[in-house]
Amino acid sequence: MTKQVVHGSKGKQDEADTYKVKNLEHMKIPLEQIKLATHDFHDDFKIGRGGYGKVYKADLFHFDVQKLKDDQEYLPHAAKRCFKQNKLDELINPRLKTEFEKRSFIFDGKTLPDSISIFAAIAYKCVQGNRDDRPTMSNIVEELEKALRSQVQGVEALRIPLETIRFATQDFSEILEQEGYVMVYKGVISHSKGQKAVIVKRQDHKVGSHENDFYKDIASLYSFSQKNVIPPILGFCEDASERIVVFEHMVNGSLKEHVKNSSLTWKQRLKICIDAARGLAYIHSGSDSQYSIHGDIKSNSILIDDDWNADEWEWKQKLPEDYNKIISMSEFPSASINRSKDLYSLLSSGILLQNEKLWFSIGMNGVRNEMVSAKLFSFKNVKWRSIRKSRFSKVAKISDNLNLNIKIHIKPQLLTLDMMYGAYLVFKFCNPRKVSSQLLYVNLKYKMAGETLNAYFAKWRDGGEWLMVELFRFWNNNETINCDILLESFSHYYCGNWGIFVEGLEFNAIHSLEECKDNNRLNVGKNVPRILKPDLYIECLEIIKRSENNIQNAPKEELSVLLYNGILIDKGEKIFSLSKVNGKKCHMLRAKAVICDSSNVTCYNIKPQAQSRFEDVVEILLYHEFRIKCDVETQLLSSDTSYACFLVFKLSEKCHGLKCPVKARDLLPAYANQRTKIICFRTPSEANLNKIKWIPEQREDGWMEVIIWETISDRNNIPMDLKLITFQGTMSGLIISGIEFRPI
Repeated sequence: MTKQVVHGSKGKQDEADTYKVKNLEHMKIPLEQIKLATHDFHDDFKIGRGGYGKVYKADLFHFDVQKLKDDQEYLPHAAKRCFKQNKLDELINPRLKTEFEKRSFIFDGKTLPDSISIFAAIAYKCVQGNRDDRPTMSNIVEELEKALRSQVQGVEALRIPLETIRFATQDFSEILEQEGYVMVYKGVISHSKGQKAVIVKRQDHKVGSHENDFYKDIASLYSFSQKNVIPPILGFCEDASERIVVFEHMVNGSLKEHVKNSSLTWKQRLKICIDAARGLAYIHSGSDSQYSIHGDIKSNSILIDDDWNADEWEWKQKLPEDYNKIISMSEFPSASINRSKDLYSLLSSGILLQNEKLWFSIGMNGVRNEMVSAKLFSFKNVKWRSIRKSRFSKVAKISDNLNLNIKIHIKPQLLTLDMMYGAYLVFKFCNPRKVSSQLLYVNLKYKMAGETLNAYFAKWRDGGEWLMVELFRFWNNNETINCDILLESFSHYYCGNWGIFVEGLEFNAIHSLEECKDNNRLNVGKNVPRILKPDLYIECLEIIKRSENNIQNAPKEELSVLLYNGILIDKGEKIFSLSKVNGKKCHMLRAKAVICDSSNVTCYNIKPQAQSRFEDVVEILLYHEFRIKCDVETQLLSSDTSYACFLVFKLSEKCHGLKCPVKARDLLPAYANQRTKIICFRTPSEANLNKIKWIPEQREDGWMEVIIWETISDRNNIPMDLKLITFQGTMSGLIISGIEFRPI
């Protein structure tokens, strides 16, 4: 291998000086070495001229000081020797070996990954002394691309970005079950041929998992899924603390659900038996070190996909009863569809009806969804455009986000009866900009039934091309549902004024009423007997002594009543209590002690409040954010218990704001993956409930409370650093009594 040496003239000196960099000292080469390498710039080594003067060639070993550890060979010579002797394993960096072993490849000194073999072969040709023996650059590129394709085959090709999985599961919103420390979710992943139902298994972040072990597990799962041992594995995600595996959802369930199905043919039964036997044979065929047994083979552990060639009658049962009427409303030639399976596939993918003004589809469980084109809306100022990846040939372009003036007066026609539905405006911004993959704050203002409403957040539809914002919900019964809506404006601060494309209004079934924010509610149970047990008394004794009222000598019955109602400790800075639900420790901190810079009179007003158990409260003035920072004393918490931190507050009579949501952003690095939660200080409309993490509740003492943070108690004090920021406006009129930690 040769290097090019440029012999520049002095006329270029000034220009070269401008490119001097202090950190390039290690690249300096003594002039004597260069003269030696080029035989004092002999014409035999001259290969041409460049922008800085004459160009010479020289042997690499004159300059390269990188040597192998065991001998004095120069790297190119050692590489050629190892290639000829089939000992390339000696040249591979230990870190690279670890990387390949993660992909289930084991180095044995004889075999190499194909990508390394391909790379080594082309590299060996590159260091040949004779120019005619060296490959062209196009040959090099071709071979390197071949090596790359080889590297990403198999398990590595299964990588799925975390954002894709978040889209598929609607940010892990629908939990099917919990398997130990693994949460199981259902979702739909979009790909080039359509959509596929998936099961997502996500390992709890608190469970340690060595990276190498995770890769080996994926390799085993991939191997098993190829042999019908488990459902097909579609991919995995290893991102920071995330360990996620994605499986194909076996839509036909388990064999147990079909053993009594009289429509299951003998051919289908044999096929199921063969596939199950192949899977078990693969498990039993491993080497001594890898041999395993299933140990739990039964009908409900044999899962069946949708490729068992079900007969025509079974597919016909899955079709809507009025499918002929639906097809007749489309321009699709029904005569071209001969099989019910093909018709079911068509309706599952979606079909345009009514002169391409209505999109209709059915879900996996036969539930109907529809979308009305924006062509049926009323606009004052609109342009029509064709947009890629829209279900309609034309969408509406509105140039002014602040003055939409869109009237919607329609009624759904083909939805499933006795089902809860959500109505969603489907749109996208005209400017191609990068926005969050999470909920996007848009604050859409609109009127419905004479009432002015706000829809705060939009989320991405499957595939990530369009946004959808929920306007209202309704129960679809035999009564006619009329939608009469006037869309007015989006938030200028967050959405700008570049205009939007409007695709239409979509009606989607809400399959789980858990989306109505059951998780906002506390785990309310029966009140525990308020008797102070001896072990709990001993545990609380040191805390009781911190009260100035000298209550440690009070009778146990009286002390029990005091603790369940709360006692002031630490000179009135804290309130310690026992939970009336489960008897565990709780405590509350004074607002003045936890709000950063609370003495700043331009932002806060510290004043007495008769209704508060603390001597004062903090009122937020014309300010859009405040910060809570403290160390949570774990002596005041029960061990190994999950806790919620409640902000205890009131809204003053003069408070006319805080109608929009608030961001609760954790500033500690340990919580970077789950940093921001959405809360509110006023109860939101039903359409916004499932977008907001925590909503306010009324307390027994007349104050309001809302969860702003969660933690798990351990032996050490827990740092808390939280900033609350409004999406719009200020927090003027928010009165804070303190923060309270209670078990959940």
